[in-house]
Amino acid sequence: KVFATIRKKLESEMTLVTFFWILIGVIILLLMAIRFDIKKELLTPVFWLLIGISFMVLMGILWNAI
Repeated sequence: KVFATIRKKLESEMTLVTFFWILIGVIILLLMAIRFDIKKELLTPVFWLLIGISFMVLMGILWNAI
């Protein structure tokens, strides 16, 4: 039973890590689009929103790890 709990915790943590890196990839793509002036006014708030979400996911990862 203990191993099942540890395994479930690791699976949820791996899901958060995967989501975090997907967010980082999207943020990098947004930064490149903003840099080349592609819909800069529209994408800048979306960029900051994703930065905030990625920090919240990172806090979730750290919360699960502790």
